[in-house]
Amino acid sequence: PVDAVYVCSHGGSKATGDNDNDGTLVARVRAIVGPNTPIVVTHDLHCSVSERLIAATDTLIAYKTNPHVDHRERAAEAADLIRLMLTGVRTAKAFIRLPLAPPGVTMLVEEGPFGDLIRLGETLLKPPVLNISITGGFVLTDVPKSGFTINVTTAGDQTAANRIARDLAVAAWADRHRYRRDLTSIDRAVA
Repeated sequence: PVDAVYVCSHGGSKATGDNDNDGTLVARVRAIVGPNTPIVVTHDLHCSVSERLIAATDTLIAYKTNPHVDHRERAAEAADLIRLMLTGVRTAKAFIRLPLAPPGVTMLVEEGPFGDLIRLGETLLKPPVLNISITGGFVLTDVPKSGFTINVTTAGDQTAANRIARDLAVAAWADRHRYRRDLTSIDRAVA
């Protein structure tokens, strides 16, 4: 028996014979600790998130910086959420996968569409919202779960979680043209 479980994982890995090793890990942990033990997962914002992972965890917390310099802040956020859940608060989660796989060069957080969406999410972080995690996926793993996801966790308010996730997904989709980049061709780079 444990009070809670914290999983600090990159979220962009791939295993031979398992296209969802992070989901497998968290689902196995859930099977061991049962439905009432809080499980909180932190991931890189380039992670690939599966429905199975979201179902098995109480919340997913993604990094908000690129390059990733907010490990400590996200771990502290995880600890705070675990402490809150140990008081009896149960989470409600909304998860939306968009048909969008943005190139890494568009996932900067200081400027550009990804940063704008993260900042929009930050404006929505007020009770009952506990966390908003926006992830771009790690397309280099070439797994079905890779791609853009919106994850919203609230203190038990499913309606708010659904509404906020939908609003962020609509904003991300409306901005999809900004994720296109014309990169230097190989011929031009060689020349």
